[in-house]
Amino acid sequence: SIQDLNEELQFTAYHDYLTGLSNKQKLKKDFKELLEATNTQKNKKFGIIMLDIDNMKLINDSEGHRAGDEVICRAAAILKRFQKQNIQCYHFGGDEFILILDNIPRHNIERIATRIREAAHNLEPETDEHPRLSASIGIALYPAHGRDYQELLHNADQALYHVKEKGRDGWSLAYYDQKSI
Repeated sequence: SIQDLNEELQFTAYHDYLTGLSNKQKLKKDFKELLEATNTQKNKKFGIIMLDIDNMKLINDSEGHRAGDEVICRAAAILKRFQKQNIQCYHFGGDEFILILDNIPRHNIERIATRIREAAHNLEPETDEHPRLSASIGIALYPAHGRDYQELLHNADQALYHVKEKGRDGWSLAYYDQKSI
């Protein structure tokens, strides 16, 4: 039926084919809706977790892209376990994922980031060809680290790269004026 086709198109437009997670387009749509909610809920707070799987290039180079895709799918399966009414997961592209955590206190967001980092250790066993996989995670909080999509994503990304510079396999909160908020 036409309704079935419309639902299938809607699903295809907003979901990643490889992982089944929501995609970047859905992230932008959901983010816009969250920001609109801040107009009516003055004390609205939410956080973004951006994560990148460390050492994915080594998997792709040593075992091929099919093996890399399998790791991406296992990462998606791990993240799906965190998904709830107020936690949504997105495949941002490549080996990057985003979580939006709505109305969750900062200390719980930090706890979730730690649990995701620990779970990432189980993505692929360490071999002679590549080290153990891990995740580098950046966290940005609304409104402290940004008031729009680009600013929050940028600050989460900067926090993620701070983790990579420090040796990977960790998480960091975004910085503002050289002081963590």
